[in-house]
Amino acid sequence: MIVPPVSDPRWHDLVTGQLQIDLDSLATKILLARISALAALDPTAIEPGVEELRSLFKKNSQTPKIQRDLLKVFGSNYHMGSAIYEFDEIVQGLSEGRTFLLAGPEAILSRLPAGNWIGGTAPLIEGETMDLTFSNQVFATEMPDFILGAEIKVYEDSSSLAHLFKEAPPNSFSIIIIPYLSPMHLSFALNAPTYPGFATTPLAGWISGVPVGDIGSTLPKVFNGRKAQSLTNAAVVMTVTLPPDKFVEVDAVNIFEQGSGDIIMVETDGFDHAEVLINGQRKLFAEYIRANWHDSWLPLVADYHGLMVNSSFHKIDEPTGQVKFFAPLFKGVEYRLAKAITNYEVEFLKKMPVVKKCAYVFSFNCFVNYMLFNELKVKTPANLFRPTTFGEIAYQLFNQTMVYITISEEGSRGIDY
Repeated sequence: MIVPPVSDPRWHDLVTGQLQIDLDSLATKILLARISALAALDPTAIEPGVEELRSLFKKNSQTPKIQRDLLKVFGSNYHMGSAIYEFDEIVQGLSEGRTFLLAGPEAILSRLPAGNWIGGTAPLIEGETMDLTFSNQVFATEMPDFILGAEIKVYEDSSSLAHLFKEAPPNSFSIIIIPYLSPMHLSFALNAPTYPGFATTPLAGWISGVPVGDIGSTLPKVFNGRKAQSLTNAAVVMTVTLPPDKFVEVDAVNIFEQGSGDIIMVETDGFDHAEVLINGQRKLFAEYIRANWHDSWLPLVADYHGLMVNSSFHKIDEPTGQVKFFAPLFKGVEYRLAKAITNYEVEFLKKMPVVKKCAYVFSFNCFVNYMLFNELKVKTPANLFRPTTFGEIAYQLFNQTMVYITISEEGSRGIDY
Protein backbone atom coordinates (compact mmCIF):
# COMPACT_ATOMS: atom_id res chain seq x y z
CA MET A 1 0.00 0.00 0.00
CA ILE A 2 1.43 3.37 -1.01
CA VAL A 3 1.60 5.93 1.79
CA PRO A 4 0.14 9.37 0.95
CA PRO A 5 2.61 12.28 0.73
CA VAL A 6 3.22 14.80 3.53
CA SER A 7 1.26 17.37 1.49
CA ASP A 8 -1.98 15.51 2.16
CA PRO A 9 -3.82 17.70 4.71
CA ARG A 10 -4.98 14.70 6.73
CA TRP A 11 -1.45 14.24 8.14
CA HIS A 12 -1.64 17.80 9.48
CA ASP A 13 -5.11 17.15 10.88
CA LEU A 14 -3.86 14.03 12.68
CA VAL A 15 -0.90 15.78 14.27
CA THR A 16 -2.93 18.81 15.38
CA GLY A 17 -5.83 16.74 16.72
CA GLN A 18 -8.35 18.05 14.19
CA LEU A 19 -8.79 14.47 12.96
CA GLN A 20 -9.59 11.96 15.71
CA ILE A 21 -9.06 8.32 14.69
CA ASP A 22 -9.17 5.16 16.81
CA LEU A 23 -5.88 3.74 15.56
CA ASP A 24 -4.90 0.06 15.75
CA SER A 25 -1.12 0.24 15.84
CA LEU A 26 0.41 0.69 19.32
CA ALA A 27 3.53 2.30 17.82
CA THR A 28 1.39 4.82 15.95
CA LYS A 29 -0.62 5.68 19.06
CA ILE A 30 2.53 6.30 21.11
CA LEU A 31 4.26 8.39 18.44
CA LEU A 32 1.15 10.41 17.63
CA ALA A 33 0.58 11.21 21.31
CA ARG A 34 4.13 12.56 21.64
CA ILE A 35 4.25 14.65 18.47
CA SER A 36 0.72 16.01 19.03
CA ALA A 37 1.71 17.21 22.52
CA LEU A 38 4.79 18.93 21.09
CA ALA A 39 2.75 20.50 18.26
CA ALA A 40 0.24 21.88 20.76
CA LEU A 41 3.06 23.69 22.59
CA ASP A 42 4.99 24.79 19.51
CA PRO A 43 3.37 25.16 16.05
CA THR A 44 6.80 24.88 14.40
CA ALA A 45 6.83 21.24 15.54
CA ILE A 46 3.85 20.36 13.31
CA GLU A 47 5.77 19.93 10.07
CA PRO A 48 8.56 17.77 11.59
CA GLY A 49 5.86 15.76 13.34
CA VAL A 50 4.09 15.08 10.05
CA GLU A 51 7.36 13.92 8.52
CA GLU A 52 8.05 11.62 11.49
CA LEU A 53 4.55 10.15 11.50
CA ARG A 54 4.58 9.48 7.77
CA SER A 55 8.00 7.85 8.07
CA LEU A 56 6.58 5.36 10.58
CA PHE A 57 3.69 4.52 8.25
CA LYS A 58 6.00 4.21 5.24
CA LYS A 59 8.50 1.90 6.95
CA ASN A 60 5.74 -0.37 8.23
CA SER A 61 3.22 -0.12 5.39
CA GLN A 62 3.16 -3.91 4.87
CA THR A 63 2.03 -4.71 8.42
CA PRO A 64 -1.72 -5.38 8.85
CA LYS A 65 -2.33 -2.87 11.65
CA ILE A 66 -0.59 -0.04 9.79
CA GLN A 67 -2.58 -0.88 6.67
CA ARG A 68 -5.80 -0.74 8.67
CA ASP A 69 -4.75 2.63 10.11
CA LEU A 70 -4.03 3.96 6.62
CA LEU A 71 -7.50 2.95 5.52
CA LYS A 72 -9.05 4.58 8.59
CA VAL A 73 -7.22 7.86 8.02
CA PHE A 74 -7.37 8.10 4.24
CA GLY A 75 -10.45 6.05 3.39
CA SER A 76 -11.01 2.71 1.73
CA ASN A 77 -11.12 4.36 -1.68
CA TYR A 78 -8.10 6.59 -1.11
CA HIS A 79 -6.26 7.27 -4.34
CA MET A 80 -3.00 9.13 -4.20
CA GLY A 81 -4.54 12.26 -5.51
CA SER A 82 -1.81 13.90 -7.50
CA ALA A 83 1.52 13.97 -5.74
CA ILE A 84 5.27 13.51 -5.95
CA TYR A 85 6.56 10.04 -5.11
CA GLU A 86 9.86 8.28 -4.92
CA PHE A 87 10.70 5.98 -7.81
CA ASP A 88 10.70 2.91 -5.55
CA GLU A 89 7.20 3.71 -4.27
CA ILE A 90 5.82 3.66 -7.81
CA VAL A 91 7.65 0.43 -8.58
CA GLN A 92 6.06 -1.09 -5.47
CA GLY A 93 2.63 0.13 -6.49
CA LEU A 94 2.99 -1.31 -9.99
CA SER A 95 4.04 -4.66 -8.53
CA GLU A 96 0.78 -4.63 -6.55
CA GLY A 97 -1.22 -4.14 -9.75
CA ARG A 98 -2.21 -0.54 -9.07
CA THR A 99 -3.05 1.83 -11.94
CA PHE A 100 -1.24 5.14 -12.48
CA LEU A 101 -0.96 8.25 -14.59
CA LEU A 102 2.66 9.42 -14.44
CA ALA A 103 4.59 12.55 -15.40
CA GLY A 104 8.28 13.28 -15.04
CA PRO A 105 11.63 13.22 -16.82
CA GLU A 106 12.36 10.65 -19.48
CA ALA A 107 15.30 9.29 -17.47
CA ILE A 108 12.92 8.23 -14.67
CA LEU A 109 9.92 7.09 -16.70
CA SER A 110 12.09 4.95 -18.96
CA ARG A 111 13.33 2.96 -15.93
CA LEU A 112 9.89 1.94 -14.74
CA PRO A 113 8.76 -1.67 -15.23
CA ALA A 114 5.78 -2.69 -17.32
CA GLY A 115 2.45 -2.34 -15.56
CA ASN A 116 -0.87 -0.53 -15.50
CA TRP A 117 0.34 2.96 -16.30
CA ILE A 118 0.67 5.61 -18.95
CA GLY A 119 2.90 8.64 -18.75
CA GLY A 120 4.44 11.63 -20.43
CA THR A 121 7.50 13.80 -20.02
CA ALA A 122 6.81 17.04 -18.12
CA PRO A 123 9.17 19.90 -17.24
CA LEU A 124 7.68 20.95 -13.88
CA ILE A 125 5.18 19.91 -11.28
CA GLU A 126 2.91 22.47 -9.65
CA GLY A 127 1.93 21.79 -6.08
CA GLU A 128 1.30 23.11 -2.63
CA THR A 129 4.89 23.48 -1.47
CA MET A 130 7.40 22.92 -4.24
CA ASP A 131 8.37 22.52 -7.80
CA LEU A 132 9.63 19.04 -8.51
CA THR A 133 13.40 19.00 -8.82
CA PHE A 134 13.74 15.83 -10.79
CA SER A 135 16.03 13.38 -9.10
CA ASN A 136 14.65 9.97 -8.30
CA GLN A 137 11.05 11.10 -8.14
CA VAL A 138 7.97 10.93 -10.34
CA PHE A 139 4.61 12.67 -10.28
CA ALA A 140 1.74 10.20 -9.97
CA THR A 141 -2.01 10.02 -9.91
CA GLU A 142 -3.38 6.65 -8.85
CA MET A 143 -6.75 5.48 -10.10
CA PRO A 144 -9.19 4.75 -7.25
CA ASP A 145 -9.65 1.18 -6.06
CA PHE A 146 -13.30 1.17 -7.14
CA ILE A 147 -12.64 1.37 -10.90
CA LEU A 148 -13.87 -1.65 -12.86
CA GLY A 149 -11.02 -1.65 -15.35
CA ALA A 150 -8.45 0.43 -17.21
CA GLU A 151 -7.65 -0.28 -20.86
CA ILE A 152 -4.55 1.19 -22.48
CA LYS A 153 -4.38 1.88 -26.21
CA VAL A 154 -1.71 3.42 -28.41
CA TYR A 155 -2.83 5.35 -31.49
CA GLU A 156 -0.01 5.73 -33.99
CA ASP A 157 -1.96 7.35 -36.83
CA SER A 158 -4.56 10.08 -37.06
CA SER A 159 -7.24 7.97 -38.72
CA SER A 160 -7.37 5.49 -35.83
CA LEU A 161 -7.27 8.24 -33.20
CA ALA A 162 -10.42 9.72 -34.71
CA HIS A 163 -12.41 6.78 -33.30
CA LEU A 164 -11.46 7.22 -29.64
CA PHE A 165 -14.80 8.75 -28.60
CA LYS A 166 -16.80 5.99 -30.28
CA GLU A 167 -14.62 3.26 -28.77
CA ALA A 168 -15.09 4.30 -25.14
CA PRO A 169 -17.44 1.95 -23.23
CA PRO A 170 -20.45 3.23 -21.22
CA ASN A 171 -19.74 5.03 -17.93
CA SER A 172 -16.06 5.50 -18.66
CA PHE A 173 -13.61 8.33 -19.14
CA SER A 174 -10.34 8.52 -21.05
CA ILE A 175 -6.99 10.17 -20.34
CA ILE A 176 -4.89 11.02 -23.39
CA ILE A 177 -1.23 12.13 -23.58
CA ILE A 178 0.37 13.34 -26.84
CA PRO A 179 3.95 14.60 -27.44
CA TYR A 180 4.36 18.32 -28.07
CA LEU A 181 4.74 19.37 -31.75
CA SER A 182 4.53 15.77 -32.97
CA PRO A 183 2.44 15.19 -36.11
CA MET A 184 -0.15 13.54 -33.86
CA HIS A 185 -0.31 16.68 -31.69
CA LEU A 186 -0.91 18.88 -34.72
CA SER A 187 -3.53 16.52 -36.14
CA PHE A 188 -5.45 16.24 -32.87
CA ALA A 189 -5.37 20.00 -32.34
CA LEU A 190 -6.83 20.67 -35.76
CA ASN A 191 -9.26 17.78 -36.08
CA ALA A 192 -10.56 16.63 -32.68
CA PRO A 193 -13.86 18.57 -32.89
CA THR A 194 -14.67 16.69 -36.12
CA TYR A 195 -14.17 13.18 -34.67
CA PRO A 196 -17.25 10.93 -34.76
CA GLY A 197 -19.05 11.11 -31.42
CA PHE A 198 -16.99 14.14 -30.35
CA ALA A 199 -17.44 14.95 -26.62
CA THR A 200 -19.99 12.16 -26.09
CA THR A 201 -17.69 10.51 -23.52
CA PRO A 202 -15.37 12.34 -21.08
CA LEU A 203 -11.85 12.93 -22.42
CA ALA A 204 -9.04 14.85 -20.72
CA GLY A 205 -5.27 14.86 -20.79
CA TRP A 206 -2.18 16.81 -21.64
CA ILE A 207 0.55 17.48 -24.16
CA SER A 208 3.88 16.17 -22.90
CA GLY A 209 6.83 18.54 -22.99
CA VAL A 210 10.46 19.15 -22.11
CA PRO A 211 12.28 22.02 -20.37
CA VAL A 212 12.08 25.20 -22.46
CA GLY A 213 15.82 25.17 -23.13
CA ASP A 214 15.51 21.68 -24.63
CA ILE A 215 12.74 22.50 -27.12
CA GLY A 216 14.02 21.62 -30.56
CA SER A 217 16.86 19.43 -29.31
CA THR A 218 14.97 16.90 -27.17
CA LEU A 219 11.77 15.19 -28.25
CA PRO A 220 8.92 14.98 -25.74
CA LYS A 221 7.80 11.41 -25.05
CA VAL A 222 4.71 9.48 -24.07
CA PHE A 223 4.82 6.05 -22.46
CA ASN A 224 2.76 2.93 -22.90
CA GLY A 225 3.29 1.37 -19.48
CA ARG A 226 1.90 -2.02 -20.49
CA LYS A 227 5.02 -2.49 -22.59
CA ALA A 228 7.28 0.02 -20.76
CA GLN A 229 7.58 1.63 -24.20
CA SER A 230 8.32 5.27 -25.06
CA LEU A 231 6.96 6.95 -28.19
CA THR A 232 7.56 10.30 -29.87
CA ASN A 233 4.66 10.39 -32.36
CA ALA A 234 1.67 8.61 -30.88
CA ALA A 235 -1.24 9.23 -28.56
CA VAL A 236 -1.40 6.98 -25.53
CA VAL A 237 -4.88 6.64 -24.03
CA MET A 238 -6.09 5.05 -20.80
CA THR A 239 -9.85 4.41 -20.73
CA VAL A 240 -11.19 3.84 -17.21
CA THR A 241 -14.54 2.15 -16.60
CA LEU A 242 -16.47 3.16 -13.47
CA PRO A 243 -19.18 1.40 -11.45
CA PRO A 244 -22.77 2.60 -11.97
CA ASP A 245 -22.79 4.78 -8.83
CA LYS A 246 -19.86 6.95 -9.97
CA PHE A 247 -19.75 9.69 -12.60
CA VAL A 248 -17.12 11.97 -14.10
CA GLU A 249 -17.01 15.66 -14.90
CA VAL A 250 -14.35 17.34 -17.05
CA ASP A 251 -14.01 21.11 -16.79
CA ALA A 252 -11.52 23.93 -17.24
CA VAL A 253 -10.40 27.17 -15.59
CA ASN A 254 -9.57 30.02 -17.96
CA ILE A 255 -9.15 33.53 -16.59
CA PHE A 256 -8.69 35.19 -19.99
CA GLU A 257 -11.37 37.06 -21.94
CA GLN A 258 -11.37 38.79 -25.29
CA GLY A 259 -10.21 42.37 -25.24
CA SER A 260 -11.82 45.15 -27.27
CA GLY A 261 -9.00 45.52 -29.80
CA ASP A 262 -8.58 44.52 -33.43
CA ILE A 263 -10.27 41.47 -34.90
CA ILE A 264 -7.64 38.99 -36.10
CA MET A 265 -8.52 36.21 -38.53
CA VAL A 266 -6.49 33.64 -40.44
CA GLU A 267 -7.10 32.16 -43.88
CA THR A 268 -5.86 28.64 -43.12
CA ASP A 269 -6.01 26.44 -40.02
CA GLY A 270 -2.66 25.96 -38.30
CA PHE A 271 -0.06 26.81 -35.68
CA ASP A 272 2.10 29.09 -37.89
CA HIS A 273 0.95 32.21 -39.75
CA ALA A 274 2.87 34.78 -41.80
CA GLU A 275 -0.10 36.84 -42.99
CA VAL A 276 -3.41 37.47 -41.23
CA LEU A 277 -6.49 39.63 -41.68
CA ILE A 278 -6.57 42.56 -39.27
CA ASN A 279 -10.08 44.02 -39.29
CA GLY A 280 -10.42 42.51 -42.76
CA GLN A 281 -7.12 43.84 -44.18
CA ARG A 282 -4.27 41.44 -44.96
CA LYS A 283 -1.09 42.28 -43.04
CA LEU A 284 2.22 40.70 -42.11
CA PHE A 285 1.53 39.19 -38.70
CA ALA A 286 5.06 39.67 -37.31
CA GLU A 287 5.03 43.38 -38.11
CA TYR A 288 1.62 43.77 -36.51
CA ILE A 289 2.77 42.04 -33.33
CA ARG A 290 5.89 44.18 -33.02
CA ALA A 291 3.83 47.35 -33.38
CA ASN A 292 0.81 46.45 -31.27
CA TRP A 293 1.44 43.49 -28.98
CA HIS A 294 3.18 44.88 -25.92
CA ASP A 295 2.64 41.83 -23.70
CA SER A 296 3.45 38.71 -25.69
CA TRP A 297 2.33 36.47 -22.81
CA LEU A 298 -1.29 37.47 -23.26
CA PRO A 299 -2.96 34.95 -25.60
CA LEU A 300 -5.28 35.48 -28.49
CA VAL A 301 -8.80 34.57 -27.40
CA ALA A 302 -11.73 33.26 -29.42
CA ASP A 303 -15.29 33.50 -28.11
CA TYR A 304 -17.16 30.27 -28.88
CA HIS A 305 -20.68 31.22 -27.73
CA GLY A 306 -19.39 32.30 -24.32
CA LEU A 307 -16.58 29.73 -24.07
CA MET A 308 -13.24 31.53 -24.17
CA VAL A 309 -10.54 29.52 -25.97
CA ASN A 310 -6.92 30.70 -25.88
CA SER A 311 -4.08 30.40 -28.37
CA SER A 312 -0.77 31.33 -26.77
CA PHE A 313 1.97 33.10 -28.69
CA HIS A 314 5.20 31.09 -28.92
CA LYS A 315 7.65 33.08 -31.01
CA ILE A 316 8.38 34.82 -34.30
CA ASP A 317 10.55 32.76 -36.61
CA GLU A 318 12.71 35.57 -37.98
CA PRO A 319 14.02 33.81 -41.15
CA THR A 320 10.52 32.98 -42.40
CA GLY A 321 8.42 35.67 -40.73
CA GLN A 322 6.10 32.98 -39.41
CA VAL A 323 4.35 33.72 -36.12
CA LYS A 324 4.14 30.50 -34.14
CA PHE A 325 1.51 29.56 -31.54
CA PHE A 326 1.19 26.80 -28.94
CA ALA A 327 -2.35 26.06 -30.16
CA PRO A 328 -3.75 26.45 -33.67
CA LEU A 329 -5.74 29.37 -35.07
CA PHE A 330 -8.74 28.41 -37.17
CA LYS A 331 -10.10 29.89 -40.37
CA GLY A 332 -13.36 31.76 -39.94
CA VAL A 333 -12.88 32.41 -36.22
CA GLU A 334 -12.55 35.92 -34.83
CA TYR A 335 -9.65 36.36 -32.39
CA ARG A 336 -8.79 39.31 -30.21
CA LEU A 337 -5.91 39.89 -27.84
CA ALA A 338 -6.88 39.01 -24.27
CA LYS A 339 -7.76 41.71 -21.78
CA ALA A 340 -4.83 42.66 -19.60
CA ILE A 341 -4.85 41.15 -16.10
CA THR A 342 -3.57 43.19 -13.17
CA ASN A 343 -3.18 40.37 -10.64
CA TYR A 344 -3.06 36.91 -12.14
CA GLU A 345 -3.09 35.05 -8.82
CA VAL A 346 -6.19 36.85 -7.58
CA GLU A 347 -8.10 36.19 -10.80
CA PHE A 348 -6.98 32.56 -10.94
CA LEU A 349 -8.02 31.85 -7.38
CA LYS A 350 -11.42 33.47 -7.95
CA LYS A 351 -12.15 30.81 -10.56
CA MET A 352 -10.61 27.86 -8.78
CA PRO A 353 -13.20 25.21 -7.90
CA VAL A 354 -13.76 24.20 -4.28
CA VAL A 355 -13.10 20.47 -4.11
CA LYS A 356 -15.10 18.33 -1.72
CA LYS A 357 -13.11 15.79 0.30
CA CYS A 358 -15.24 12.92 -1.03
CA ALA A 359 -14.27 13.60 -4.63
CA TYR A 360 -11.34 12.22 -6.61
CA VAL A 361 -9.67 15.03 -8.50
CA PHE A 362 -6.72 15.41 -10.83
CA SER A 363 -5.75 18.23 -13.14
CA PHE A 364 -3.27 19.66 -15.63
CA ASN A 365 -2.14 23.28 -15.90
CA CYS A 366 -0.46 25.16 -18.72
CA PHE A 367 3.30 25.60 -18.44
CA VAL A 368 2.90 29.24 -19.55
CA ASN A 369 0.44 29.94 -16.73
CA TYR A 370 2.74 28.48 -14.12
CA MET A 371 6.04 29.98 -15.22
CA LEU A 372 4.99 33.46 -16.23
CA PHE A 373 2.34 34.49 -13.76
CA ASN A 374 3.97 34.47 -10.33
CA GLU A 375 4.40 30.70 -10.16
CA LEU A 376 1.27 29.52 -8.37
CA LYS A 377 3.08 26.91 -6.33
CA VAL A 378 1.99 27.98 -2.86
CA LYS A 379 -1.55 28.83 -3.91
CA THR A 380 -2.58 25.36 -5.02
CA PRO A 381 -4.98 23.24 -2.94
CA ALA A 382 -3.25 20.06 -1.77
CA ASN A 383 -5.62 17.85 -3.72
CA LEU A 384 -4.94 19.71 -6.96
CA PHE A 385 -1.29 18.91 -7.55
CA ARG A 386 -0.68 18.79 -11.27
CA PRO A 387 1.90 18.56 -14.01
CA THR A 388 2.56 21.68 -16.05
CA THR A 389 1.89 20.95 -19.68
CA PHE A 390 2.42 22.18 -23.22
CA GLY A 391 -1.30 21.99 -23.88
CA GLU A 392 -4.34 20.81 -21.98
CA ILE A 393 -7.04 18.53 -23.34
CA ALA A 394 -10.69 18.70 -22.36
CA TYR A 395 -12.32 16.96 -25.32
CA GLN A 396 -10.20 19.19 -27.59
CA LEU A 397 -6.90 21.06 -27.21
CA PHE A 398 -6.81 24.07 -24.90
CA ASN A 399 -4.01 26.47 -24.06
CA GLN A 400 -3.15 28.64 -21.03
CA THR A 401 -5.93 26.81 -19.23
CA MET A 402 -6.23 24.47 -16.26
CA VAL A 403 -8.19 21.29 -16.99
CA TYR A 404 -9.51 19.18 -14.14
CA ILE A 405 -11.46 15.95 -13.66
CA THR A 406 -13.67 14.95 -10.75
CA ILE A 407 -15.02 11.50 -9.96
CA SER A 408 -18.02 11.63 -7.63
CA GLU A 409 -20.91 9.52 -6.47
CA GLU A 410 -24.09 9.59 -8.52
CA GLY A 411 -26.39 12.30 -7.24
CA SER A 412 -23.63 14.39 -5.67
CA ARG A 413 -21.09 16.84 -7.04
CA GLY A 414 -17.39 16.75 -6.40
CA ILE A 415 -16.99 20.47 -7.06
CA ASP A 416 -18.68 23.54 -5.60
CA TYR A 417 -18.73 26.54 -7.91
